[in-house]
Amino acid sequence: MVSKTAETPWKGLEGELPEDLDTGRLLEVSSPRELPAEGEFEVVLCRGGIDATANPMAFLNQLWQLTAPGATLLLETEVLTDSRHSRLARFVPTGGWVPGRLTLRWMLEVSGFDVESWLGEGSELPDSRAALRAVRSAREPASSTPP
Repeated sequence: MVSKTAETPWKGLEGELPEDLDTGRLLEVSSPRELPAEGEFEVVLCRGGIDATANPMAFLNQLWQLTAPGATLLLETEVLTDSRHSRLARFVPTGGWVPGRLTLRWMLEVSGFDVESWLGEGSELPDSRAALRAVRSAREPASSTPP
């Protein structure tokens, strides 16, 4: 269950959660290992995940499978900060990926999500992290490779 207090890891982004959110339809995840085998969620709070897996596309495809059509994905992840690297992604020694902002957008679109907005203006997110709001579209992910 997500509290909308200052204790939440989403400090500064609490306003993005619907007021009438049924917490039974909310999934909080920060790693592919935390994903349930099944479910249909209205809102997914994903802090990390992409930077915690060697196969971020499979992770995003799993999130698509676990969300209802029109569901909201609030994603926070590490990103490359140099705008010249926006189209790139870097593999990190911990076994995950750090995408540029444009690459992150493309990854979500290929995974069946439409990016609505970048979040975090005025929040306490460091420059090396980005947060966004995406909506699950009706189109299926371009690749459905399991993780």
